[in-house]
Amino acid sequence: MKILKYIYIALAVLTPLSCSNSDDGDNEVSPEKVSLIFPDNGKECTTGVFLENSTDSNVIFRWSNAPNATSYEVTYTNTSVIPNSVEKKTFTTNEGEITLKQDTNYSWTVTSIRGTKKEVSDEWTFYNSAKGETNFAPLPVKLIAPEDKIELTTIVGVLLEWEKSELINNEDDIESYTVHLSTSKTFIENETETLLPTTGLSIQIPNTVNMATTYYWKVVTKDTFGNETESQAFSFKTL
Repeated sequence: MKILKYIYIALAVLTPLSCSNSDDGDNEVSPEKVSLIFPDNGKECTTGVFLENSTDSNVIFRWSNAPNATSYEVTYTNTSVIPNSVEKKTFTTNEGEITLKQDTNYSWTVTSIRGTKKEVSDEWTFYNSAKGETNFAPLPVKLIAPEDKIELTTIVGVLLEWEKSELINNEDDIESYTVHLSTSKTFIENETETLLPTTGLSIQIPNTVNMATTYYWKVVTKDTFGNETESQAFSFKTL
């Protein structure tokens, strides 16, 4: 009987411990996706504080609070340079000051974080203004079709389509669009890249593409002042 008594005591001690261990990590609460607030999407940001003797300015970024998040990572991308320049900064509240280049286009997202759990927001774009009169480059176009990572059974009549940003100094300032089509995700292997210039907002996929191949495409916008900006990249696979 004493042996059985000791067994019962041991089980009573070990059972809650084993239950506790089985929950570790599995029940970690995920943070919610934030909504971006400022800088406004597709607009010019004029609230930056210009730094003395500098071409930079400080801008306050704001986003909604995400329940369960312990920190937020802001990813901001300078889309006025090719290749784009990506930087990140972490905050513990739902706003933070970031130093940006003046007269520059940016895109940005916020990742809400709790432990190993992460949730990324939608992406917004804006133009960070500069002192005095400037001719800023247009914001990158937004790719529309074909949708990203789609599989195409045929390319006959299929168009690559995009839409321009509302933030344009003058419609006549846009000189051209050039579609970069490549089998390389990085677009740096020139022998795999095809350039398709146009003045419109769409262009047909060339019949020279190979079947059973994954292609990546992006659009570079050029204005009459020589400024160029590039869009994000989409991909499609021919079957």
